[in-house]
Amino acid sequence: MFNHNASKTNNHPGAGHLLSRLGLCVAVSCGLLLGAACGKKKDDAGKEKDKPAAGKEVEKKPAAPVGKITVHVHNESSFALLPNGTVRAWGSNAYGQLGFGKINQDVATPGDVQGITGVDKLYVGGGNLTATACAQFKDGLVKCWGDSELIPGAKEDSTVPIEVPSLKGVSTMCLGSGVGVAVKDGALLTWGRNHFGVLGVGNKEHQNQEEPKALPEVKDVIAVGCGQNHNCALQKSGKVLCWGNNFSGQSDPATMGHDKDVLAPKEVPGIADAVALGVSANVSCVIGKDKSVKCWGEPFRGKEPSAVPNTTGAVAFSSGHGDNTCFIKEGGELWCWGKNAFGECGVDPETKRDIGGVPQKVEGLANVVSVSTAYTSYHTCAATQDGKVFCFGRNRFGALGDGTLTDSHKPREVTGVADAKAPEAKDGFDKVISRGEPLAWPDKLPAGCAKPEPLTASLKVDSRLTTFPVVYAVATKRERKHGEKDKGNAYEVVLYNYSFDPKLSHWDYDQQPRGMQSYIRMTFTADKVVEKKVKDKKEPELVKTALPVTKGDFEVGPVLLPTPTYRQIDVQGVIRRDTYWFGLGWTKAYKGAKVTYVGDDFICGELELKNDDNSLKGVFVAPVVQK
Repeated sequence: MFNHNASKTNNHPGAGHLLSRLGLCVAVSCGLLLGAACGKKKDDAGKEKDKPAAGKEVEKKPAAPVGKITVHVHNESSFALLPNGTVRAWGSNAYGQLGFGKINQDVATPGDVQGITGVDKLYVGGGNLTATACAQFKDGLVKCWGDSELIPGAKEDSTVPIEVPSLKGVSTMCLGSGVGVAVKDGALLTWGRNHFGVLGVGNKEHQNQEEPKALPEVKDVIAVGCGQNHNCALQKSGKVLCWGNNFSGQSDPATMGHDKDVLAPKEVPGIADAVALGVSANVSCVIGKDKSVKCWGEPFRGKEPSAVPNTTGAVAFSSGHGDNTCFIKEGGELWCWGKNAFGECGVDPETKRDIGGVPQKVEGLANVVSVSTAYTSYHTCAATQDGKVFCFGRNRFGALGDGTLTDSHKPREVTGVADAKAPEAKDGFDKVISRGEPLAWPDKLPAGCAKPEPLTASLKVDSRLTTFPVVYAVATKRERKHGEKDKGNAYEVVLYNYSFDPKLSHWDYDQQPRGMQSYIRMTFTADKVVEKKVKDKKEPELVKTALPVTKGDFEVGPVLLPTPTYRQIDVQGVIRRDTYWFGLGWTKAYKGAKVTYVGDDFICGELELKNDDNSLKGVFVAPVVQK
């Protein structure tokens, strides 16, 4: 009857100073510089110029200034600090981290962070599934937005930048997984949670330090880096101090191991001439005066820092604390190593999902001046000398900024990131590739089943989703018991507003909703409910006996009072990765569903669901698959 298959440039002073001092070396061989062409050169008007006479020196033009745009990424979100001091952001907005004054409305193209101009430095970070951004101005003032956990003094998330007085005057800072670290007058300040001892206060007792506090006896710090659960600081002398989680030796390679956390800043042995610091999820790195890289932690597990191959000529690290690490070489080449699950190292993940500890060059990019890698979201963004930004890797929520929600291991140019006016906001929903085929409804449905029209919807998680067309639906029937002899059944109905492939797991990456895709899962049960006196207890208990699901009205929520029969519907909806509920203990739910047909082929009914945050109304029809 039915057919499922029918039709961060590193803002640390050490790296920044080195970059501005060294500049980018102009490649002399053809094709290495963006826009370079072999053969005759052209002047500014596009006319060919003759080659200089033998022995005559060509006038060397100074390289364009480094750092026209700096990029920062974290947890499905991307940011660009433009030369005019404004900030643009794109990707996930689950915590209001894009600074648009809204929450949960992702964008796949850059938009302006509201209310800030004249930004001098930008910092982005946070924990698993959270994100916070902070901007510092030339007068030292700091404003932050997004998840409140890393905003000192904030009591709730903010969708627009808010002033943070306790961070005014810091020279640099970083935002890690639940902890922040800043430098002021050469001293270290920390705030946040103290898991693994990341506050650096000498213990790892549970505490939440809401305001920045100075760590005693640490001086002359010029740069800091925050990892997943550890931090490092670069001193003016070229020495490095690290503290926090040390399972992979990322804080102190000499004492690596489980429960070997470093509880206060400790000098890393073997590092004495560092000029730049790079800290990723579980690894710490430096660039030495000889422009080569040494690292300790994952995957360089040893008793001392290890020399990293392919790093000669390194001048700057990636910001952010992703599971991959990138660095820039003289001349602007970009090299990366580490996890590559979605191509965040610029390599096809079907070929290699983990680059290991041997950096590989990212093809298709030249003259890179800033790079950042993202924690938990598997994407990388890089800015080039000519004022463009390219991103690659996972793109589920628009973090690549090209107007789509499709992944790419090849660098994609971010749409209009440096345009005088931000490009038109796109959510990428129309570019989503779905698995499977839409459900083909039979010409004739059983009596009691109406061919479904789109549900009307109002969802707090995303106010744009006002209609819910059912593109695919499925119901499963299962047996349930309350007692040895009593049997009943239950139905689970799932409605999708996108095509779905039943041959794949529901949890498959490409089966999960993105953009304005959503699904609703409903469970129908029926019980006989009676009060039963229990020996030695004053109050009787409610005893349930499972009954078959048949036609009738179903209420949202648990059994509250004894009643001969109780028909219940539990409802969960998911959009993006956010869940909306009906009838949980802290929400008041109204009405529910009326089941109009139950058979071995279909289950059909009418929905009228409403609570303080969400509502859904309309008819549903779902083909039954026996399990």
